[in-house]
Amino acid sequence: MLADRRATRFIDDFAAQWLQVRNIHSQEQDAQFQFDPTLREAMATETELFFESQVREDRPITDLLRANYTFLNERLAEHYGVDNIFGSHFRA
Repeated sequence: MLADRRATRFIDDFAAQWLQVRNIHSQEQDAQFQFDPTLREAMATETELFFESQVREDRPITDLLRANYTFLNERLAEHYGVDNIFGSHFRA
């Protein structure tokens, strides 16, 4: 069932609504944290990829809160203080 394109739509829509990922686009920019449109989009993508990995890998529900990984690109890694992540593509 997860191979079906409708599963991807479900995952994306569920994350956007339940985790309120859509709301990140309405947050005010904050110069102190360099919260700009690029970072905002990276945060949304991070959340969507993380949730998708939880579903597709059939992880226990507790991993939503306890997972020791995320998905980063260079902009998000810089914001989180993670070194040696380069480029715009996301990786775990």
